[in-house]
Amino acid sequence: MYKTQFYDAEFKAEIDSRHRRPSLPPQNVCWQPMRVGSFKLNVDVALDLKDGSRGVGILVCDSNSNLLRAVAIVAPGMLSVLATVLYAMKVGMSFAIDASCVPLVLESDSMNDVQLVQK
Repeated sequence: MYKTQFYDAEFKAEIDSRHRRPSLPPQNVCWQPMRVGSFKLNVDVALDLKDGSRGVGILVCDSNSNLLRAVAIVAPGMLSVLATVLYAMKVGMSFAIDASCVPLVLESDSMNDVQLVQK
């Protein structure tokens, strides 16, 4: 029985070591209000896994969090999730700029996508 317990503990330790990811370093992130006179563009996408259809939601708010513009549209099908998010950002930025909502702060659920656009 001792050998079985040792094996089980060793096996568990090996499995745990393969599935653990190092912790991310702590970040000093805190909410900050927007600058007066700026606008926030928030985009989000939705995907129907049954038929593959995609939708895009776009909101533009002022520095007081008042909703100024909103639109929901169907996104092109057969795009990856990343491509759909980038499409939403492109349409959203055009939508906001056409409405003279600048300077503009872009916000999305995925920080990686926002950083990709900022580069």
